Amino acid sequence: MASKNMSNIPSIYLAEENLKPATSSWIAACQEVRQAFESYGCFVAIYDKISKELSNSIFQILPELFDLPSKIKSQNISDIPYFGYLPPNRSRPLYESMGIEDATNLQVVQGFTNLMWPSGNQHFCETFHFYGKKLAEFYEILCRMVFESYGVNKCYDFYAESNTLFLHRVNKYRVPRLDESTVGVSDHTDLDFITILHQNHVDGLEVKTKDGNWISVQFPPSSFVIMAGEGLRDGFHLVLFGMINDLLNSVVRVLLSYGGSHWFKSNSRHGAMEEYIQLCIESY
Repeated sequence: MASKNMSNIPSIYLAEENLKPATSSWIAACQEVRQAFESYGCFVAIYDKISKELSNSIFQILPELFDLPSKIKSQNISDIPYFGYLPPNRSRPLYESMGIEDATNLQVVQGFTNLMWPSGNQHFCETFHFYGKKLAEFYEILCRMVFESYGVNKCYDFYAESNTLFLHRVNKYRVPRLDESTVGVSDHTDLDFITILHQNHVDGLEVKTKDGNWISVQFPPSSFVIMAGEGLRDGFHLVLFGMINDLLNSVVRVLLSYGGSHWFKSNSRHGAMEEYIQLCIESY
């Protein structure tokens, strides 16, 4: 059942009992997902099929990836723009990102791991691959829910067969210095169909509402933020001949602040702020 979280963005509980296609609870959940996308362009999903232990494991291995020398990280390249390593630059000094094209493929993850750690890092490889498969399964469930909520089930089968490119991206936002902007990434929309965002315990995401206001997004335990990309909005305009003009793609940004702000939680023992680490899966 959908509810509102502290951000006034819908929260939808997606668990075993409402993820069985053709059941009444599945149909109700599909409608909740549709309504959330049409009203907000996003929602918070409470999804327990990715365990707390796996979530903790993935965020434990990412710092060692970002701590690698820039020369090594820059080997993460792609023929597709923005799919590889994105180092900090003048326009976004706080942001650093790396991408793996299809972490559901063990050979792909092994190749990435060997590139980053020539001597090997099997724990990273196995953890990231397992996490990538779980996140891809979640993505497929969400896509099916969207298609079925609009009564175009057969179109989902075509989409699933033709859509083969997953991008698993990891993002890091370092702590801003006192003389730096607190904007980690400026406002933007995603070009994909749906984006699943998963973050560590540090909040930093903002979403723009229909009336133009920015609201912060809270991530409860076992939660993910599901964003509608331009592909979802534009794709369904084509599929349904413009019948759903109110379907929104999400406009988001990452804002990082000091002091009493909720964006960075203070580590009282060290008197320092903590890095914001985020994972996402996109499909093109």
